Amino acid sequence: MTERYENMLIEIAKKHGVVLGKNDPILIVYTLNMRMIEDQTQAQSQLFDEFRSQLEEATDSWHKEANSRAE
Repeated sequence: MTERYENMLIEIAKKHGVVLGKNDPILIVYTLNMRMIEDQTQAQSQLFDEFRSQLEEATDSWHKEANSRAE
């Protein structure tokens, strides 16, 4: 069991007065949630990188167009 799980179990025990075992089914929900958060974070990061690239291309294009019109 990772340190993250152990810290979560300690926090639950302190806040709620409930001691969960390492094989408690509720840990499945925690694991699934963490996996979905990690997947979504990665997907959002990828989308942000793509958006930033498109924005940089558009900005460069606008800059070139403005320079050509100014000349």
